[in-house]
Amino acid sequence: MTTSMRTFCRELDRGGKQNLSTIARLRGAEQAMRELLALTPELDAECMALPEEGYGRYLHHVCDDDGAVVVVMVWPPGYEGSIHDHRTWGVIGMHTGQLRITNYVRNDNGHVEGRARIEATATVTLDEGGIGTALPPHEDIHRISNPTDEVAISIHAYGRNADQCTAFDAEAGTCSMRDLAFTERGWRDRTAPTPRRRPANSNARVTTIMTPNPHWVYADESLDRARGLMDWFSFRHLPIIENKQLVGVLSDRDLLSATGGLPLEERRRARKDGQVDPPISTCMTRGPVCLEESATVMDAAMQFLDRGIGCLPILDKQGGLVGIVTEKDVLEMFLDDHDGIGLNPPPQDPPVHQIMTSQPLRVPTSTTIADAAKISRSNGVRHLPVTDEERLVGMVSDRDLRRAFGKGLSATTELGDIMQTNIVGIDPTTTVSRAIHKLVRGRFSALPILDPISGFVGLLTTADILEHCLAAYATSSR
Repeated sequence: MTTSMRTFCRELDRGGKQNLSTIARLRGAEQAMRELLALTPELDAECMALPEEGYGRYLHHVCDDDGAVVVVMVWPPGYEGSIHDHRTWGVIGMHTGQLRITNYVRNDNGHVEGRARIEATATVTLDEGGIGTALPPHEDIHRISNPTDEVAISIHAYGRNADQCTAFDAEAGTCSMRDLAFTERGWRDRTAPTPRRRPANSNARVTTIMTPNPHWVYADESLDRARGLMDWFSFRHLPIIENKQLVGVLSDRDLLSATGGLPLEERRRARKDGQVDPPISTCMTRGPVCLEESATVMDAAMQFLDRGIGCLPILDKQGGLVGIVTEKDVLEMFLDDHDGIGLNPPPQDPPVHQIMTSQPLRVPTSTTIADAAKISRSNGVRHLPVTDEERLVGMVSDRDLRRAFGKGLSATTELGDIMQTNIVGIDPTTTVSRAIHKLVRGRFSALPILDPISGFVGLLTTADILEHCLAAYATSSR
């Protein structure tokens, strides 16, 4: 358990000793959660695993005095839970990703066992750092869903060991008690990679930050097999092997172009009888750029910038695959050094307005996805801010465009129909390290820069940060 999580649990313990009212207990837990999320807490790897079915529910702490608990929950992409309550106060804090919470109110008196009449009252979206609360009897019934194609992780505090809940069926008008169980820790080797030591200087080899022995699949396997692995482990890149040699890489962009992100059953329903998915070999990127084990971290950063790629397979002298390095690995090295847990001197950490892309290319909501794809390719950009009379209203990435084409949407579909409207932006004075925290935790690759007075003034991309890293480490190694 990290220091920030220990502090949070101690605050809950302190509240349990004070014999507070329910509302006071809730407000105290809510404030403690805000302070916890402000520190971007690290979580134990074993409580970030995604079970084979459903969602992960890991017991983290139990308060001795009043039985309040801290629970970490891991939500798979596209997950939609049942409508339920907890019959106790609760605070939810978003650690990673995004969740959608739909709140309900009960319109009957509850006197008829097994029957309930409920209706939705409001839907809220929690992004990284967001907080929600539950307080019976009127603010407790809700449904939680993960509307994104990324894994989401949330931290929950409840007033008691929430081992039971009432589950509601809004259409049938019924309700029933349901037992809740915690996910067993360490049940399967599906946890996040253990922290790795970082290089002592920027000239260290890529082997010090790479993921060793990465997962791979054969070129003749199905797209659904690849999609399952990538969803399962939250990979964005998957090496492809043929005749014991690396022949390609399948990226999430490749997969979205081929499938639109739809699971196999949905693709089958949309296709004519007899059609089957093509093998991975027809969709992957052949002849990927690779590095040898002797390459340096800065060699990798240069390749990411020059080639516009997101991963680099690492090969031994015989050409065998020994690891994979991503842009995220370089960014995490910067964070470790900045936070004082790496082995390099702390790098320069300026405000983002000094390194952002000022006045980035922007497009109106009426732009078609075909035109947006042309604009993106011709200008060499991955992200297009979408504006309405100079006001930023959404973001469209090349992933969004590939997903749209993969789903078979018409080329004349307008960006207003596919853009991401839940914009996560940062202030121009935000430091580079804090921006990297947001990028890494939220699995973003660009952040809009939003000035309180001027509005949308720039875009911070992974490429901007990599350029800064190259300059910062070059300066510090002189």
